[in-house]
Amino acid sequence: MELTPTGAAILVIAVIAIIRVENALLYLLAFFLPFASTAIFNIPAMTFSATPYHIFGGLLVGLGMLRWTSSEITSKQLNMGSPFFWMVAFAAMMLASSFDLALTRGIGLTVILQSAILMLGFLVSWAIAERINTAEIANRLIVVYLWGGLFTALWGVFQWSCLNFGFSYPAEIFNNSISEAAANFDQTLKQTTYLVYRVSSVASEPSSVARFLISVLMIAIVMIGEGIGRVPFGRLYIYVISGVIALTTSSTGLLGLVIVFSVTLIFYTRAFLRDIVLMTLSGIMLLLASPKLADIVSSVTLEKEDSGSFDIRMSSMLYGYRALTEAPFFGHGWGWFKGGSDMAMVNDLIFKFLSSVGLFGFSLFILFVLFGVLQAWNAIGRVGTGLGAPGLGDEERATGRFLRAATFGVMLSLLVCLFLDAVASFFYYAGNFWFMFGTMVGLSRVATAWAAQHEFPRMRGTAAGWRRVEAG
Repeated sequence: MELTPTGAAILVIAVIAIIRVENALLYLLAFFLPFASTAIFNIPAMTFSATPYHIFGGLLVGLGMLRWTSSEITSKQLNMGSPFFWMVAFAAMMLASSFDLALTRGIGLTVILQSAILMLGFLVSWAIAERINTAEIANRLIVVYLWGGLFTALWGVFQWSCLNFGFSYPAEIFNNSISEAAANFDQTLKQTTYLVYRVSSVASEPSSVARFLISVLMIAIVMIGEGIGRVPFGRLYIYVISGVIALTTSSTGLLGLVIVFSVTLIFYTRAFLRDIVLMTLSGIMLLLASPKLADIVSSVTLEKEDSGSFDIRMSSMLYGYRALTEAPFFGHGWGWFKGGSDMAMVNDLIFKFLSSVGLFGFSLFILFVLFGVLQAWNAIGRVGTGLGAPGLGDEERATGRFLRAATFGVMLSLLVCLFLDAVASFFYYAGNFWFMFGTMVGLSRVATAWAAQHEFPRMRGTAAGWRRVEAG
C-alpha cells in the first residue's frame, strides 16, 4: 500500500477539518466526491486505489454502524416504506447468491472486490441519510457539494488550457490512481487534421466528470430558480459548469445538458429562458464560425453510431440480455464477466443488474430507488403545504423554502443520473449516485420533520375548536 503525496495532503486537511468542524467527514465526502482518479492509497498488488470516496465514505459508514449498533431496533428501522429496508433485502440476496457461487463455480477476487464496492455504495447512502438530521447540516452539505463542483470545473478549464496552449499539465496531482478504471483521464478525439483534448479534470474519464457536473448543474438551477441564494456566484456558476460539460466532448454529458435544460424550461421557464436562449445562440454561432468545432460535435453525437464506443455499449447490452435468458431469476452474480472478456463486460444499469442479480435482485433495487424518490416527492408536497400556513416567521419560511428546493433539486439530479446510467454505464464504483440518493433521503426526512412541526399548530387549533363545540 502506497500513500500518495496528494493523498497525504488530503488526509492532513481531513484531520484538521475533523478536529475543527462537526460532521466534517460528511462535508469532506461531498467536496472530494468527484476525485475518482485521485488516489489516497495505491495498492499495486491489486491494481486498485483507495480514493477519497472510499476513505471518507468508509469512515462515515463505520461511524454510522457504531451508532446503529448502540441503539435499539425500532419499528422505523423495520419499515417497508423505507428504501433501506429494501437495501437490507438486496444485501441478503447478494450474500445468498455469493454463497451459492462459492459452492458451485467458485468466487474469484474480482467478484469479491466488485461486490464489496457495490455494497459500500448502498451503505454510504444509508450513512449519509442518517447523518443529515437538521436543516443546518443539509444546508452546509449542499453548499459544499456545489463548491466541489466549481473546483472540479475550474480544474477542468485549467487542464483544457494546458493541453491546448502547450503547457505541461500536472496530471500526477489529481490523476495519480493506478486503478484500471482511472486510466482514461487523458483521452483525445483524433481527427484527420487535428487532435482534440478531452477534459476529465479530477475524474477518471470525460464521461465521469460530465456526469458529476450534470448533477451539480441540476441542483444549482433548481436553487436559483426557487430563489435560494446558496449557489456560488449565482448564474455565472451555471455558465461555467455547462461550458466545462461541453469541453468534455462526452456524448453522455451533452445528452445530460439537453435533459437538464429541457427540465429547466418545464419548471423555470421565466427564470432561465433568456440564459438558455443565449447559450444556445452562442453555441450555434460557434458551430457556424468553426468547421472544426462542428466536426467535433458531429463526431460525438450524430456519428456516435460509427464509433467503437457505440459498438461496445451495444455489445454490452446484448451480452447482458443473453446472460439474463440463461439465469433470469437470480442472475450470474455481481462482478460476472462472460467468457472473462473485458470487451464483454455489461455496463448499463438495467442489464448490469438483470445479468448479475436477475429479475429478483433488479426488482429489489427498483424498490430501493422507488421508495427513496417517493419519500422525497411526499416531503416536497408537505413542505409546500406547510409554507402556506399563516404565522410563519421569516427564518422558518426561509428554512422551509430551502428544504423544498434542495430536496427537489437532488431528486431531479438523481433521476437524470439514473436515465444516463440506463443508456450508458452504471458508475456504481464511484460515489455520485450513492451520495445523491443518501442526500435525497436525508433531506426528505428533515423536510418532512419541518412540515410536521408546522402542521401541528393547525391540528392543535382544530382540536381546540372541537373542544369548544363539545362544550357548547
